[in-house]
Amino acid sequence: MQAKSASRVATFQWVLFFIVLVIATSWITRSVLVRARRMRPADSSTSVLRAMSTGQDIRAVVYVNSVADGKLSGTLLQRENDTVYRQLAADLGSELEAVLTTKTVFVMGRPQDIVPGAVVQVAGILDHSHILHTNQIVILTGYLRVEQKRGERGE
Repeated sequence: MQAKSASRVATFQWVLFFIVLVIATSWITRSVLVRARRMRPADSSTSVLRAMSTGQDIRAVVYVNSVADGKLSGTLLQRENDTVYRQLAADLGSELEAVLTTKTVFVMGRPQDIVPGAVVQVAGILDHSHILHTNQIVILTGYLRVEQKRGERGE
């Protein structure tokens, strides 16, 4: 009789262990997938950004031209595929200014990674001067490859 009781307790413990293991694995998987989705590079074009109004949330991938006093200036990049982006010609209004705020979160990378020549995805709210007040930054330098502007390779 005691052997059956001990066997049931052991079985119950194993079942409970596997249930906890499945719940923990599911939670970790969901967390990783949510984070990966947030890090996916944006695909915003210049025309879309120009048409946006004050107060709208935007995401854009930019090539950083300059950084000073918590403000960055960069050139919008156009998505070619998942790992290749192309610089847009300057005459297309492809310049974007962004300000880092106290609410800016770095999903990947650190503030020290924002230097001229870096590739970053910025997300935030556009103000009346078309300056982006960032709430999220993803450093994509080393992950994305930037190709030359159109027309520089005989296109």
